[in-house]
Amino acid sequence: MQKLDNISLLIKSSLRIFDFNALPSHRSAQFVLFLSNIIWGITPLVIEVALVSLTPLQTTTLRFGVGVLVFSFIILLIKGRKGFSMLSGKTVIILGWLDALGYLTATIGQDITTPGLASLLASFYIFLVPFLAWKIEGTPLSWKITVIGIVGLLGIFLISFNGDWANFSNSSIIGIIILIFAAFMWGFYAVITGKFLNVEKSERKEFDLMSFTYASLFHTFLALFLLSMISGELSFQIHLGLVPYILFLGIFPTFIALGFWNWAIARLGSISTSFLQLFQVIIPFILEFIFLQQFYSVWIYSGVFLILLSNVWISKGNNSDIEKKQDISPSSMISKEIKECLC
Repeated sequence: MQKLDNISLLIKSSLRIFDFNALPSHRSAQFVLFLSNIIWGITPLVIEVALVSLTPLQTTTLRFGVGVLVFSFIILLIKGRKGFSMLSGKTVIILGWLDALGYLTATIGQDITTPGLASLLASFYIFLVPFLAWKIEGTPLSWKITVIGIVGLLGIFLISFNGDWANFSNSSIIGIIILIFAAFMWGFYAVITGKFLNVEKSERKEFDLMSFTYASLFHTFLALFLLSMISGELSFQIHLGLVPYILFLGIFPTFIALGFWNWAIARLGSISTSFLQLFQVIIPFILEFIFLQQFYSVWIYSGVFLILLSNVWISKGNNSDIEKKQDISPSSMISKEIKECLC
């Protein structure tokens, strides 16, 4: 019996790696955001496979449904019913709808525009964040942020352009409008999340970041489920070969990457976090270069260089919205508990 209790404690302690309540240092936050960028950089390739058999709305709804299901299991083991304490919050409901509309419209827009323009407009929200933060939070627009934004935008443009104006032509006007709408949805989502998670402005000494992440993810799924029900897209069939792709989409980019992103934005703030997300754009190129020995045009290399330059620049110094805290990582939180239950 004691052995079973120790095994149960070990499982629960190990799952605390998903407890995002520990506030990381500046460098730790950049690292977990780097992990999120890798996951999100791979995600479009997996989505393409899913869209062969499912519609954009069905793919997105299934993705978040799996994420909520897995997260529910983990949060029950770690926190019990207390983990669902923030489900009724107005802010998380608003964030859920913003995120749902952002994902849905981005997926639809990418399907009816050229890949180059879709890539450019999908990243446009990153450059909306400083202006929305200025309007919503009163965060001043510094010359450094402005220049970094221009450098990063130029990098995205060069990659999307790739020496051929045809990458921007023959696109649906409706698709362009939809992608711009998605950019605004994600821009508002990032700024509102950053403001809500800003520890310095919060009156509470302790904030349950894990419950907040679960609540925002749950309401995103709920919004997508309602949209699927209204549009009549709840009835569909999934062949066995598609299951691994749906599981990947639900667990890695939806649950884990979102948790890391919230964890990072609590330290870095909405502006720095959004700019550092530019790195995910170049992940597919890096993977193809390493594993497939794929070479690219000078336009691609120039764009990658400018994105890396903007990332290094924004990483220099402390651009966070909150003051530095003691570096407490999830691994350090669980190490003591694991050692105790193994004794």
